[in-house]
Amino acid sequence: NGTSAGFGPANPLYLLGNSDVESIPTNVDFSATNGSSNFSIEAWVKGNGGQTFDAGLVSKGYGGGGEQWNMDCGGASHAFRFFVRDAGGATHLLGSTVNPSDGAFHYLVGVCNETNGQVIFYIDGLPIGTNSILPGSGILASSRNMLIGSRPSNATTNVNDLQFNGWLQDVAVYNYALSAAQVLNHYDAGDIPATVVVAPTNVTVGEFGTATFTTVVVGTPPIAYQWYDYNSGLPVLGETNV
Repeated sequence: NGTSAGFGPANPLYLLGNSDVESIPTNVDFSATNGSSNFSIEAWVKGNGGQTFDAGLVSKGYGGGGEQWNMDCGGASHAFRFFVRDAGGATHLLGSTVNPSDGAFHYLVGVCNETNGQVIFYIDGLPIGTNSILPGSGILASSRNMLIGSRPSNATTNVNDLQFNGWLQDVAVYNYALSAAQVLNHYDAGDIPATVVVAPTNVTVGEFGTATFTTVVVGTPPIAYQWYDYNSGLPVLGETNV
């Protein structure tokens, strides 16, 4: 997992229990009331198995209605989602079907472009949905600082109890709305190691036969692979490719 930070009680890299990064000051005035609020949140995320609650990835505010904005693993399936609350507390939410249980790194970007009345959620460089927000409606005020890796479930808890189980890397906050082209460029420039997600267990060929198989690579290539002899189970020397 390279230079990513591990979070969660089941993560062997963190032996002391729940973990997060908190009290993060930002220069972005998310709750600007003198005009439209424009900002973007991005992160590379890899789950360590499934999430069992609305685990915080990157957020500001508290659960149950006090989120200024929130990127988490939420909803019934605990897939990736992003939402903001306007100054009146209304939620502008975008869910997805991409679940952190797939064990692959994903590039997530949440964009609030209130000037143009849009909230956009991107996964792996592509928009997965757009919601509307009234220009000039502002963002819900919150005195809480940004959190990474967890978030509080309500206003009164003194712990960040909605714990993410996995890894996060390259979290960034922008005081403007990233364009679709900028998001795609950031994804293409990412340094997350590529991972083979779908591949056959065995490919058996005859002495003169050939085999064709398809894999899905998530991340930034190149990726190495190794051929093995089916009968002996040993690697075929000289057949490691990139």
